[in-house]
Amino acid sequence: MKRFFIFLSCVLFFSSMHGQIFLEQPLTNSQKDKLSIDGRSYPVGVNGEDARRLIVSRNISKRLQVQLEEFYEKFGTRERISTSFLLKWQVKKRLHLFAGTQGVYDINQLSGEQELMQVNLSAGLGYEVNSDLLLELGFQGKVNKSGGDLSGKVINPNVFSLRASF
Repeated sequence: MKRFFIFLSCVLFFSSMHGQIFLEQPLTNSQKDKLSIDGRSYPVGVNGEDARRLIVSRNISKRLQVQLEEFYEKFGTRERISTSFLLKWQVKKRLHLFAGTQGVYDINQLSGEQELMQVNLSAGLGYEVNSDLLLELGFQGKVNKSGGDLSGKVINPNVFSLRASF
């Protein structure tokens, strides 16, 4: 984890050496009203698998964005909801850093109640290759002490992720 933060520090340092100005500029009225909502529902699988995703984003300034994301998945007798809150900061035209929190909940099939399984802190960086492809490299560190999910499976405490959005 220490190496990851050293890597992020190096990215910030080198991007500032190339003349990038880090001052926040106020948004124009058209940018302030920009609220982005993206919802996706994936096809139901042969075994009844179901997955849905909702992302709501809002620009705070030209470089800073707030994002809320919810992901629902069902597989067999297991249902899980993942909710995250991220801050995204635009370092360069195509490069951004992100940091935030995430809560993962299992839904009890018998009672319908949600049980908090995991709380993560996440950080990473993203690069927009072109208008149709976004790559993000991130790290999630578990901060609570729960042992595992309802099936007894131990949840990994720390995860590196590579995500592509197209």
